[in-house]
Amino acid sequence: MDKESPTLKEVLNLVKFHDIFLNLEFKTNLVTYPGIEEIVLRMVEHSKLKYPVTYSSFNIHTLRRCRQIDPHPDYNLLSASKLIKQPKKFLLSEGLSGLHTSHFQFANICQRAWTINNSYKAIILLSLGAFGIITDDFEKMTALKDKYQSHIELPPFTKISPFRSTK
Repeated sequence: MDKESPTLKEVLNLVKFHDIFLNLEFKTNLVTYPGIEEIVLRMVEHSKLKYPVTYSSFNIHTLRRCRQIDPHPDYNLLSASKLIKQPKKFLLSEGLSGLHTSHFQFANICQRAWTINNSYKAIILLSLGAFGIITDDFEKMTALKDKYQSHIELPPFTKISPFRSTK
């Protein structure tokens, strides 16, 4: 049986009162949705979540538009590139908080690796200095974090929450 993905409004209502660090990805790398940045940023602002939202996109132009609307949130470029040259300089010039990559890059920057569902890989990445991981196996990674948190300080995991358009 196929389940529909929740709307953004449903996701925001679900996480509103929970200890969840939410990453919202703008899926604008192939299709442009006029005004989507304003809509999403305002919906999140009005939802009064417990923790600030992290935003990511493969589309640097989307992130630039977001920064024009509200320069304060945590904006991160998603990248499948094996190496981003001078990542710190790039992040500073674009006003971004960090990179969300499919690999770990040795650089003194905020990085979250995606999509990590393997416990061993998660521990390795976090021990190398990744700020966090993005997973679609939230329960498994939360159990891993709870198991090891008393031994070492692990950064928060970010759950990917796909949502459908309300149109």
